[in-house]
Amino acid sequence: QLQIEQEALKREKDKASKEPLKKLEEELPAETFIRCHQSYIVNKTHVRKYSNRGFLELDNNSKVPVSVRKREETLKQLFGA
Repeated sequence: QLQIEQEALKREKDKASKEPLKKLEEELPAETFIRCHQSYIVNKTHVRKYSNRGFLELDNNSKVPVSVRKREETLKQLFGA
């Protein structure tokens, strides 16, 4: 029984990870989340600062890249710059 449940969870996880970020981006509230890179959506409330090297530093000290194409809009939404 446990094996069946684990397989079901794995399938759901795999299915979720295959959903395009565009779809997820459309479902998340724009006032809280921002698409800063082709591969990343971040919660604005967890952004601590922007590094001039092109990364957002989050509360948990992880770094998320900001694409050149999305930099201006990202900074505007986060810091009003």
